[in-house]
Amino acid sequence: MNTLLLHICCGPCASGVLPELIDFSLTGFFYNPNIFPESEHLKRVEGARQICHDLKVPLKEVDAKPSFKDLVGQNIEKPKRCLACYRIRLEKAALYAAQNNFDYFTTTLLISPYQYHQEIKEIGEKLAGEYQVNFYYQDFRQQFQKSQALAKKFNLYRQKYCGCSYSRKRK
Repeated sequence: MNTLLLHICCGPCASGVLPELIDFSLTGFFYNPNIFPESEHLKRVEGARQICHDLKVPLKEVDAKPSFKDLVGQNIEKPKRCLACYRIRLEKAALYAAQNNFDYFTTTLLISPYQYHQEIKEIGEKLAGEYQVNFYYQDFRQQFQKSQALAKKFNLYRQKYCGCSYSRKRK
């Protein structure tokens, strides 16, 4: 069975994506330096822990330092900020997948109708070439409503903004 590292942004998104990947040996991967403030980060990592535990998927958590603002620099306007954010998180996942001999990596960001879907796909494919690990692409957006229902069922924390301080101000 092929191994897949799944970058998880939050529990609700993971609840809709994990059941779609039953043909893989899965490992969750939580790396989200964009999430602000720290209390929000803790709620989201706890959601990822909970859904991975409930679905019996191992979860690797990576420290979210340095700060998101240090990572994105002056790219604070959409879509530049979002594209930089996707790259930061997917690059960490691709690196980890390559270093730990995973066959594939992907992200739960592909479930959200609010993200720049095509750009996520392009970034993942580019990183696949750079790190010599396959990017698994699937359009999970049709599972978004189901993921929201599953989040309620599993009593997962459901956030009101994407994660960074900039998106928080615009919620």
